[in-house]
Amino acid sequence: MRQAFADLGRKNLYFLTRAILYPPRPASRPPFVYNDQLHRELTGVLDDPNFAKKLILIPRGMYKTTLVKAWAIQQVLRNPDERILFLSGSSLHTERMVQHIETTFEKNALFRWLYPELIPNFNSTTWSRTQATIQRKQSFPEPTFDSAGIGTTLPGRHYSKIVKDDIV
Repeated sequence: MRQAFADLGRKNLYFLTRAILYPPRPASRPPFVYNDQLHRELTGVLDDPNFAKKLILIPRGMYKTTLVKAWAIQQVLRNPDERILFLSGSSLHTERMVQHIETTFEKNALFRWLYPELIPNFNSTTWSRTQATIQRKQSFPEPTFDSAGIGTTLPGRHYSKIVKDDIV
């Protein structure tokens, strides 16, 4: 059962988002409000390998950034050696994205149970406000997740994926 859930999270972004990262909670105000039709379509677009570059234009408050963070986590579930840069008009915005991902690796009990091989020793890896490195197979100078604002200089960095979010 555990392996089936873990595999489904690697394969299906909607499942990863809905069942593992942001499951419904019996709280009065859920942390993530679902629009099932929109989020199914959006996760389908993010998951589509036929298009390497994607531009998502939907209104504020529809959880685009949340879904993109889930997509980034899924990329690492599929390949722990990914090196993902979050780029935004504001360094603070991308730092918050990395911090949110770090919280998933630190505190999401279901995620930690399904993917223990990716959970790093937080005391001996890059784990800060701006960067996070998970357990991976190879060594790279870039962290798994990195953040930068427009104008940040990143000499000699080689990322496997770059996510541009709220760049204006």
